[in-house]
Amino acid sequence: MRTIQLKCNNCGGRLDVDQDRTIAFCSYCGEKMFVDDEVVRQVKEENININDKAKVKEAEAYENVRINSILAKAQAMSMQQLMIILGCMWGTMAIIGIIIFCLLK
Repeated sequence: MRTIQLKCNNCGGRLDVDQDRTIAFCSYCGEKMFVDDEVVRQVKEENININDKAKVKEAEAYENVRINSILAKAQAMSMQQLMIILGCMWGTMAIIGIIIFCLLK
């Protein structure tokens, strides 16, 4: 037999109810609840929405990881490019220093 999860209208407690039942009692506060086809349909729709939200969160998490990976690669490339530029500058400065030294001799 399949069960559905309901939330008590009175206390908010979680109830596992057989799908075939028409009446359920809250095991926390004793509230009597009527289970009809509309309630079963709403519970099924809520479960679908929960699954959709979980899929959206999973996709967002994947996208965040992907973006962070891309940013890290871009940052590493920028650092490499900066090191190359600094190396070229130091090399240029060394050559200029040698030229000045030779001219002053």
